[in-house]
Amino acid sequence: MTDQIKTSEFSLSYITQLGEQYYLAELREKLEKTKNGEYVVIEPLSKRYYVDEDLLLAIQEAEQEFPDNFFTIIKIGSLQPPPASYKSSMDVFSNAISNS
Repeated sequence: MTDQIKTSEFSLSYITQLGEQYYLAELREKLEKTKNGEYVVIEPLSKRYYVDEDLLLAIQEAEQEFPDNFFTIIKIGSLQPPPASYKSSMDVFSNAISNS
């Protein structure tokens, strides 16, 4: 078994930049034709990506394979990503609970 490099070893801005570059260079044209309006969650070091119309489902799928990594999230057809990068869906739930 090989050790995976974790995106958490890099800054969020670097991970975001890598993911956006990969999207623009490799994914944008293909995904905008068939998945426009859906979300793409990119693990930029491996260049693996997950697409779903439900952002949470796309994040959960990515986390199954890369539980400790950050992701770049982009709404397909828009260059405005929801959150710039994402660590864990549990962070969202924890913040929602602690703020209520």
